[in-house]
Amino acid sequence: MRHAEAEPQMAGTDHGRRLTARGRNEARATGAKLAAKGWLPVRVLASDSQRTRETFDGLALGVPVSWHPPLYLGGLEVIEDLLRAAPASDATLLVLGHNPGFSEAAGLLAGRPAGLGTSHAAVLSIEAGDWADALAAAATWKLDAIVTP
Repeated sequence: MRHAEAEPQMAGTDHGRRLTARGRNEARATGAKLAAKGWLPVRVLASDSQRTRETFDGLALGVPVSWHPPLYLGGLEVIEDLLRAAPASDATLLVLGHNPGFSEAAGLLAGRPAGLGTSHAAVLSIEAGDWADALAAAATWKLDAIVTP
């Protein structure tokens, strides 16, 4: 999932950008849609930027989160490293970060373009024994939906 709409970069660092009012609404809407479809993760792996923290809060999924600095501007390689380390019991995860890396990662796993706008979530599925198996069989991932606010 890509974070919700953030304020433009002005003074300060990009890492500290906050969500706009629209972004807060986007996060709430995407969280509600994920819940309504039953696409709830058991855990969220997220970039540690301010806008991803606020997006996670807005999603209101009621699941634990862990903050991962490498997801800030990271792409598929970083996502794969985190998934490989995830326990097999975490059958459904939400990974929250930034573009362009997240659109590219979703497209590579799905085998077709998967552009993610702000607060868009690519719902991907695969039949596999654990995360390492799933990543070894990347060509068999299915893009079930792109949830939009």
